[in-house]
Amino acid sequence: MVGTKFATGLRQITEGDVKTFLNLSLLKNPIFLDDRAAKTMGHPKRILPAPLLISMAMGLCQQRGMFDHMVAVLEFDYVKFQKPSYMGDSIQVKSRVALTRPTRNPQRGLVRFNFELHNQRDESVLEMQAVYLVLRREQRESLCINKG
Repeated sequence: MVGTKFATGLRQITEGDVKTFLNLSLLKNPIFLDDRAAKTMGHPKRILPAPLLISMAMGLCQQRGMFDHMVAVLEFDYVKFQKPSYMGDSIQVKSRVALTRPTRNPQRGLVRFNFELHNQRDESVLEMQAVYLVLRREQRESLCINKG
């Protein structure tokens, strides 16, 4: 329903998280790996890769159950990084349903979420908006009945 709000728990981003992500993504930029390199670029210490923040934000939403009935991601139509995040920061996602709309397929609908990623000081570090294709409530309920 439009206006429904969700919040995830806090999750600290560890050195292991960053190393694993950098190995998978091939984003081995020195500003993510070395405090001295980050300082030469004007940062107080290593910053976290922006794609890591997006991925972890979506993972926290998945853990919260927000995507349990998702069929597909259709678009990310807005992504804005408010301030840098650093190794050891903790993150939490606060989101709101901005739009729901039926599709031609009566079993599916569209949902637009507004996401805000906050750090441990409750500072907004990232804002995003995305559209998902989801199973409509009636379809989800019939799937549950058929499983039982």
